[in-house]
Amino acid sequence: MCSLSAGLASKKDLPLILRIENESFGDHAWTREEFIEVIRDHEMQLRVVKADDEVVGYVAYEFHDHGIQLVNFAVAPELRRQGIGAWMLSLTLFSVSRSKRTWVRTIVRETNVSTQMFLKYLGFHSEMIIRRPVEEIDEDFLSFRTIPTKVPLTTARRRAEKAGSDPVA
Repeated sequence: MCSLSAGLASKKDLPLILRIENESFGDHAWTREEFIEVIRDHEMQLRVVKADDEVVGYVAYEFHDHGIQLVNFAVAPELRRQGIGAWMLSLTLFSVSRSKRTWVRTIVRETNVSTQMFLKYLGFHSEMIIRRPVEEIDEDFLSFRTIPTKVPLTTARRRAEKAGSDPVA
């Protein structure tokens, strides 16, 4: 795995974010306008992971009083299962653990088993089935939640490195 860096996304990152989004989610991909909305919204954040200054992944989340809701995340398809997603979400969980927020939630399509396994690997637990929460998608979703612990950044990096050879990372 090459050297990774993480930071806030900017509009100049959008072409690569949109490429990853479209390759990952096809007909249900977010639009440029939806990503711009997240960048502008003070209650949300869009972070990118870069390898050699090129966007290879992103995570969008919404702040709540006591936690955050992961609303979208993906890694470039050709770079999956190399620990990038584990590193990205481990950093997110670590930063949440240093704040007053005590939970992280997300929802995943019921048929998206690989993401479900990935979240379980990172310590998320399935809470409930949500019946057809997205009008455009005729499918149930599973709600996942975790309680971030104050994991040192070096532990997050080790977990991500280990994930590079793990089939669910």
